[in-house]
Amino acid sequence: MMDNTDTLKKIEIMNGTGIPGLSFRGFRGEKDFPAMLRVIRLCGEVDGLERSENLEDIVNTYTHLVNCDPYKDMLFAEVNGKVVGYCRVWWAVEGSGQWIGFSFGNVLPEWRGKGIGSALLDFIEARLPQIASELKQNGKLDRDTPCLLDNFVSSTEKARTILLEQHGYKAVRYAFEM
Repeated sequence: MMDNTDTLKKIEIMNGTGIPGLSFRGFRGEKDFPAMLRVIRLCGEVDGLERSENLEDIVNTYTHLVNCDPYKDMLFAEVNGKVVGYCRVWWAVEGSGQWIGFSFGNVLPEWRGKGIGSALLDFIEARLPQIASELKQNGKLDRDTPCLLDNFVSSTEKARTILLEQHGYKAVRYAFEM
């Protein structure tokens, strides 16, 4: 079983982006919130998402997380010390008994298509099975419980759709917001 430090080392080695100054790190607490808000806003503008988050919303969300330890379940990408993207995972058990690992990631538009999103997705794909395995080993989840990955993508998020499709994902459900 790899711990989070090993996962971060694996991501560093695997990313292979060749971007000078690129590094990955974990969550640093409240001091990350302004950078997260900046990434959310800039991505929302380019991706055509109607987002209205403010700093207070992020503080509220991150002080009330369920089934997520941001210090283990988040990864930040930085170039020369400036956040250019991040991702987070969390989980839930459906009424049907299925375990679902949820994730999202954002990469600033000018840094997309350079391997950063793939590195964040590598983290997601390593971390979610690790969480499910830990829950099964601790008896908090039956060993034969089906485990699924869920990643919400808006129809306007072309770069995220391409990234996921390039990694073998395909849409299995569609939803509409009104």
